[in-house]
Amino acid sequence: MSLFKAREWWETNAGEQETFDKGCLCVANIDNDQDKVDKIIIGSYNGILRIYKPSIKVDEETGKKLTFNPDDVLYEQKLSEPILQVEAGRFISSTEQLALAILHPRKFCVYAVSKSSGNNDRLCHYQLKIAYEHNLKRTSFNFCYGPFGGVKNKDLVCIQSLDGSISILEQDAFSFTRHLPGALLPGPFSYVPSTDSFVTVSSNRYLESYKYQILAVAADSKEDSKSGKKVASDWSLNIGEQAVEICVMHTSTGYMILVATERSIFCVKENGKVIWQKKLDLVPSACTPFFAPSSENIRYILSVHSSENLFIYDKTIMIWAAQIHIEPVAIKVIREGEMKGGIVVLSENGNIQVLYLGTDPELMAPPSMSQNRDMDYAAMDRELKQLQSIIKSKSSSAGVVLPTKRAEDELEFICQPEPQLDSPSIASSEIKEDVPSLTYKVTIKCKAALNDVALSIHIPAPFATPTTLINIPHIDASKPYEHSFPIFMKWNMAPSNLSLSTSIRFNTSQGSPYTATATSKIPLRLFAQNAIPMKANEHKITLNSNTDAVDLAKLFPDILATSQTEPLAAIGLQVFGFKEVVTILASTSKRYRVQSDNFTLVFGVVDELVSRLKAYHTRLGQYHFILSFDSQLPLTEYFAAIDAHFDLRQKENELSKTLGEKTGQLRAVQRRLLTRFKDKTPSPLNNLDTLLDSTYKQILALADSIERNRTLLLKCSCDLEACTRIFCLLLKLWTQTNMDDLEYGILESVLWPNGCSSLSLTQGWHEQVDATITFLLRTSLAKSSKDATLNPQPLQILTDTVKLKKHLALLIDRLSKGGKMMMEGIKESHLVGNNEKKKVEIKKAEPIAKPRPQHRPVPMPSNTSSTAISEEPLPEEEEVAVRKFSKREEPTPKVTLPSLDDLPPLRGGTAREGKTTEDVPDLDDLA
Repeated sequence: MSLFKAREWWETNAGEQETFDKGCLCVANIDNDQDKVDKIIIGSYNGILRIYKPSIKVDEETGKKLTFNPDDVLYEQKLSEPILQVEAGRFISSTEQLALAILHPRKFCVYAVSKSSGNNDRLCHYQLKIAYEHNLKRTSFNFCYGPFGGVKNKDLVCIQSLDGSISILEQDAFSFTRHLPGALLPGPFSYVPSTDSFVTVSSNRYLESYKYQILAVAADSKEDSKSGKKVASDWSLNIGEQAVEICVMHTSTGYMILVATERSIFCVKENGKVIWQKKLDLVPSACTPFFAPSSENIRYILSVHSSENLFIYDKTIMIWAAQIHIEPVAIKVIREGEMKGGIVVLSENGNIQVLYLGTDPELMAPPSMSQNRDMDYAAMDRELKQLQSIIKSKSSSAGVVLPTKRAEDELEFICQPEPQLDSPSIASSEIKEDVPSLTYKVTIKCKAALNDVALSIHIPAPFATPTTLINIPHIDASKPYEHSFPIFMKWNMAPSNLSLSTSIRFNTSQGSPYTATATSKIPLRLFAQNAIPMKANEHKITLNSNTDAVDLAKLFPDILATSQTEPLAAIGLQVFGFKEVVTILASTSKRYRVQSDNFTLVFGVVDELVSRLKAYHTRLGQYHFILSFDSQLPLTEYFAAIDAHFDLRQKENELSKTLGEKTGQLRAVQRRLLTRFKDKTPSPLNNLDTLLDSTYKQILALADSIERNRTLLLKCSCDLEACTRIFCLLLKLWTQTNMDDLEYGILESVLWPNGCSSLSLTQGWHEQVDATITFLLRTSLAKSSKDATLNPQPLQILTDTVKLKKHLALLIDRLSKGGKMMMEGIKESHLVGNNEKKKVEIKKAEPIAKPRPQHRPVPMPSNTSSTAISEEPLPEEEEVAVRKFSKREEPTPKVTLPSLDDLPPLRGGTAREGKTTEDVPDLDDLA
């Protein structure tokens, strides 16, 4: 909000219950008066044309300045159609004087405005004589004008239609029509005389320039035709936002293009190079450049929505701001006449004002004090001493003045599960399956009342809850707010993320947004139950400990059906919806083994085992407990999950391309049939109806295939995420890496398990992970400083996973040889206490890769990136490392993609409760 307000020079209201927009305002010497006084031309959507001549007059009786005089209205007439835009230019070939061009939805008219002679201004009257008109085949949107093609002393007109096509009018003759490529909706466009080109913003938010000569050669001479040669833009610039207005301004260095978008102001040269960009806080509603004799820089006036202010900028610097009492949709500057330099603003309801920038403050002036008032200096001196003593006592008693906490900062937001499972289960009524459900309770305590609070629940697949968004109208500060919600396992997928998060969003008393997040872990009993341990399994993971093995009955008392008095060395867990059993073995040789025939089910059990072991030893005060992994990393299983996910992505890409081809074929057949049906002389269909029916059935079959493939892709994404998380965990516990928690966070951001569910066909998990690993191999994990490089390579779509698997194996090799995924200068210090977080001190540089947020993936640029894929071949030493870590991969097991009908039901196999059988092997007998 500005301190000053704009001074009103002249003001009137152009009618009642009328609507105006950007093109309805024009300022020019439209009657070609010898005094060169600019007039204000207004046209409304109701079809009423008005011409004003603002003047400054004083009331003879009161001596006050009048803001409006009835004599200021020069002309007023109601036309037959709505007025979309009015402009003044040299549109009549027989004269070089200014003429008035008016654009209607289906008509373009050019008028000559003339003034009859009289003894004085009051006896003069104005006439509007039509010079020529064009009936348009398409509904128009706006137009621009200029000396197209280098013509002299006259202006041609370019009209843009609602379908994005443009029509060129050479004054009273139609020239050609051209449909611009990629134009779906019309938008602002303008003409650049120096390059003889049109500048517009396409539907993909690119600023594009088209040469007039190229359009003229490629266009069709028929006005209602869309044919013609394909044209290409002279240059294009990605601005990434929808344009609000495009202005072309001539400066001492040439023509400049000023583009006002939804959140920015761009200044672009005539050749498409950006000179500067200004970010805006609000969406602009109108913009116009103006010439200042005192400066050669580009200056422009800007108004924004929902803010009754005018902002004057010199390039990117705001040099003035003033309040106005309307929200303008169009702004112009008077260049000649008595009010030269006045700013003309037009509102949507027809309020017109001519303003100048004054210095009257908007705030109410304080009442003036009487000059004869006597000052009591003795009382003032006593008050001063009293204030000084208060300041001294406060400063001496308080050592450090701490900022006062706001009520929002003392908010308490807790999310925790109930101790017992729901009885009966909520899942029985939601999905008609016999799986358990668990209720979580959210508690919100605050010191001040909160209004319009949004509570969001983020649950990873395969878990679900009936409602994920709760709107809370009011939370009282006197009592806490509580909300309970159940979660259950809904889909037949491997649990890949056991973290549940809830967040609340609201606006503080100052109007700023506030967000709080609470996380909780999904317990094991919600997705697994006790089963008989299996003797032999295909996939095995062995963890070493520096302490004696803990009795499994003490670690999993909630899973066992009955209390266990004897030590338990093996326990079986069956995930709901799967027949495979995950077996946990505890050995007297300080080792634990987790084995199963389904590798994707191992993550949830291993993660729970590690968490419970750490919590058990922490309760006993054994803070030096260490788990390690010294076996071979499960690269074969991980690579199989990567290939399966990649194959499904490739299949979806192929199905999408085929669907696009079939839909194009369907449209072509429909056009052929429509032409045959419209023909007055019936002709044979030549089996076009059969082709239409078969194409339609193929489209339906392809849509069903894409839906089935996307279901499989979602399941495979969960499998890949589970494999990625268990791989990161094993890599952290691997004895050859010696990885701390900070590096483990960087590793998770590199392998990006949260991004496995990305459905992008061009920038999916494989492309981004490969780009990140390649960047690490060439920077922080480079073999030497000479090999390190920061030059990015073009990011390309992967055609196979060979390169990704090579880079992944090479990453493991570098980490096993002592490589670190962060630059030098980062140290880590642990705070005292078990529940406190780690503190990272950055001295020289930051980590190469930071952990990504859990709620959304980080998008990658489509063109170039600092984490680009390297196309250079690997050195010979690196190839040896790849073969060393990929020897288990030969031959890679072939992954068969299941169909939707092959997915097992949620209740899967039958769980059998029982104790450990005698034939379960002991870990002491294992190699």
